[in-house]
Amino acid sequence: MEGRGRGLQDGCPICLVGCTGRTPTGIRIGPVFTPPELRSRGYATALVAEFSRMLLDTGRRFCFLYTDMSNATSNAIYRRIGYRLHCRSAMIRFTCRTRWSRRARDSRASGGSIGGAARGRESPETAWRESKGSE
Repeated sequence: MEGRGRGLQDGCPICLVGCTGRTPTGIRIGPVFTPPELRSRGYATALVAEFSRMLLDTGRRFCFLYTDMSNATSNAIYRRIGYRLHCRSAMIRFTCRTRWSRRARDSRASGGSIGGAARGRESPETAWRESKGSE
């Protein structure tokens, strides 16, 4: 995390906000965390607002953050302190097939290549498809 701020009460942390993902003109806020037993008291709201203001005062043109669109509470808070919806994004996760993962692990353990991929004749995906049909 590039930067962080902590909310303290009687010397004990009550919330945390960080920043990372610098761009030439902006910076991403996150993570933001308040322990469950200390939520709904405005601690993180005040800290995010002040931290954002501080980052803008250093010359950044904007701050941005990612939020769970299904979390109405955090979205309302961010709007209230000056953030606005700019765009929606999606997380796309690619996973390996179990057979490929097992073949890759076995190949690494033996020090060999997977289906000739190291010889440049075919890609690992092609090697997997061909070996699948021969088993």
